[in-house]
Amino acid sequence: MLYYYSLQSRLGTITLVQAGEALIRLILSPQDADLVKDPYLTRHFLGEELEERRTDLMDRFVIQLAAYLKGKQKGFDLPYQLYGSPFARRVWEELGRIPYGETVSYGELAKRCGTEGVQAVGTAVGNNPLPLILPCHRVIRADGALGQYSAGEGPSTKRLLLQLEGAAFREQVT
Repeated sequence: MLYYYSLQSRLGTITLVQAGEALIRLILSPQDADLVKDPYLTRHFLGEELEERRTDLMDRFVIQLAAYLKGKQKGFDLPYQLYGSPFARRVWEELGRIPYGETVSYGELAKRCGTEGVQAVGTAVGNNPLPLILPCHRVIRADGALGQYSAGEGPSTKRLLLQLEGAAFREQVT
């Protein structure tokens, strides 16, 4: 059984999915998430029942999110479980090591993961199942520009998060 809960925030709609005692998915989008079509959930939890229920763990996230958005908390301290290839999990765990208010390039992240495959790292970052908790918004292009962001409303959400944290980045020229 998977439990899910959606809440509205200044970042958009956040949908949390929990299995057992761990968060397994955080979807940040402009509108309600279609969990039945979510590629991460269908790949790893096909056939699992989904029940809408706000759990104690989700309440902890809501409290920590409010503190984070006020600049009073620098990260999230919540149990989570990652499902994916060993490479993807290594990239996602490395995201969690990027300090609040700091950024790294995709190339630097690739080095930290022990690979030269910058594109593969970028793909894993784009498929991060727990944005905010594993802060993929802190990964920017080598030239300091924002780059892409697959959560929320894309680069504008990434910009908002980096500004909230006081991180340095360069505006992209389109």
